[in-house]
Amino acid sequence: MNLSNMRILVVDGSAFARNLVRGILNVFQCKDVREAASGVEALEMLRNDLAPDMIITEYLLPDMEGTQLIRKIRAGKNVPDPFVPIIMLTSFSERNKVEAARDAGANEVLIKPFSAEGLRRHIAAIAKNPRPFIETEGFIGPDRRRRETSAYQGPDRRGKRGGIEDRGKGAQDPESREE
Repeated sequence: MNLSNMRILVVDGSAFARNLVRGILNVFQCKDVREAASGVEALEMLRNDLAPDMIITEYLLPDMEGTQLIRKIRAGKNVPDPFVPIIMLTSFSERNKVEAARDAGANEVLIKPFSAEGLRRHIAAIAKNPRPFIETEGFIGPDRRRRETSAYQGPDRRGKRGGIEDRGKGAQDPESREE
């Protein structure tokens, strides 16, 4: 995987964790890795026109939960791209925490401890299978459904794909890049 053309923002209160993620990204040739030690610092960087191709954030930040950070980014106020792909890192494997990250607008959730291969798979999933963005009252983010099913018999709350936007730029497919 070659991420040499990508700028990735890593948000984590732990310098050790940021360095670990940076090291893994460097193995994948990503040389433009920016770091923020808190949600406030990340938002400030975004307000100052940092336009990352992807954000990797921890669930528990020193000043806010990662879900709050994601919601602020997805709201699009003073950020260059509210549709930027976001991977949530978390030590919480409980279903409600994973769903909270998804419901905040995370594209992917990666449970700690994780491997370089695990991070690579999540980055590749975003690049190879970008999901359209949904904007409804109370939710802005990638479509939470990972597959279409004709078996669903409930109401069409989106109204013939209403509210679905194909505006998420997603990450470029790192597998298709020249090494």
